[in-house]
Amino acid sequence: MGSAAVEPFGSPFGFVASTITWAEAGPTSRGPAPLGPRPVIKNDPTPGDLPLLSRTPAAWAEIAMSDPRALLSDHAYLEKKAAANALELLNRWPEPTRPEEWTRTLAAVASDEAGHLSGVVRLLNERGGQLDRVHRNDYARDLRRHVRKGQGPEELLDRLLISALIELRSCERFRLLATYCQDRDPALSRFYSRLWSSELGHYRVFLRLAESVAEPDEVGSRWDEMLRIEAETIATQPPGPRMHSGWAMEATDGPGSSELHRSELIGTTNLPPGPYLA
Repeated sequence: MGSAAVEPFGSPFGFVASTITWAEAGPTSRGPAPLGPRPVIKNDPTPGDLPLLSRTPAAWAEIAMSDPRALLSDHAYLEKKAAANALELLNRWPEPTRPEEWTRTLAAVASDEAGHLSGVVRLLNERGGQLDRVHRNDYARDLRRHVRKGQGPEELLDRLLISALIELRSCERFRLLATYCQDRDPALSRFYSRLWSSELGHYRVFLRLAESVAEPDEVGSRWDEMLRIEAETIATQPPGPRMHSGWAMEATDGPGSSELHRSELIGTTNLPPGPYLA
């Protein structure tokens, strides 16, 4: 696969992450499905096509960009944690001998995320900032509270789906930032436009991996449940210059009061064409 397609980050996985998904690999009744490679070229969806149950309002980007250096520092830590998460998942294959594609895929995701981290740090340094000494991400922490720990395949499925959810929400936020920065900070706008495609690919890959460890019906049922949990979780986050912050707005039921804005719930959603990533 050509590296020219991923010139911004130079990852061997970037072409896969940005432009293709994996064709259906067949039933999993006799164990995990093979992981490919059988690429199917697809066009990137619009933000409205993302299967989130809530939508972040465009005004979120203005709040997030109120302190660009704080936002970039937060983003850098998220990329660092994303790389570490992919490497940690690499060792969670539940069978004695993990498939080569499992190892290669997660190692490539980690490589992608490390490349993103390098890009974010560069942008942060160019703007006179530096990484904060400490960092916390309550959004990711709250999501991971729903992992069925100690339950073998169910725990692994939850970890993969939560990884997909975090990538999915990040995709939405990157697109909002790219639009907001278009005339205000063109370099940031270009950077977040490129990240949109790459993180979209990671979201799809994590769903694809989930299909390799559980039956499609189980994946679909748990995915629907986790989408609802994610919508509730993002709505409870406080506002601020963070990638996974909430959005505050003035309440309409009294002067001077405010409440945490809960993004419009979409209701029900459909997974990508099927079973999930075909």
